[in-house]
Amino acid sequence: MGISVVFRIAIDILVVTAIILFLPGIPPRVKFEPYDITPPLSLEGPLSQNAKLDLAEFLYEGKFTGPESIATRKGEIYTGLIGGDIVRIKRNGEIQVIARFGKRCEGKWQESICGRPLGMRFDSNGKLVVSDAYYGIYRVDVDTEVVEELVSSKDVVDGRPMMTLNDLDIAKDGTIYFSDSSHVSLQNSMIEFLGEPTGR
Repeated sequence: MGISVVFRIAIDILVVTAIILFLPGIPPRVKFEPYDITPPLSLEGPLSQNAKLDLAEFLYEGKFTGPESIATRKGEIYTGLIGGDIVRIKRNGEIQVIARFGKRCEGKWQESICGRPLGMRFDSNGKLVVSDAYYGIYRVDVDTEVVEELVSSKDVVDGRPMMTLNDLDIAKDGTIYFSDSSHVSLQNSMIEFLGEPTGR
């Protein structure tokens, strides 16, 4: 291959890349705005470095995968797992599945089928409110294991379906605030590099 052919290929690649980068409507659609960062607090007193976490004990190793958020009630821990299960960890260490919003699946690669519970908090009535990335927002009665759908992931917000329901919080008046972290699904997160940064 001659030098002129290599040069021609290099020019063609450059032109195609420039068209993709600067053509309106093709990602990335990102606006950068300057902002000031406040100086960090000095690491003194209670913020001084220490080795306390070196003494942490690894609990439930090999018993489950991917706890994302935890909530506690009456000395018991609740969390959502890869595979879609929401579990209660009892005081005696027993792990009990109390809910799931999706169907059973064969493995992590089918997350959109089995669901992915992420954020969770208890409301003032002792019900567990859970955000599932693929299915929506649910209220779970942890005593009776009754599940109530509050928001479907198929609902449209600002003209777009919700694709990655993530965390949530509950105000004192019972209002639930939640985040929809992306306009693409978790399984297509590489697309996020070319996406717009709403993080709604």
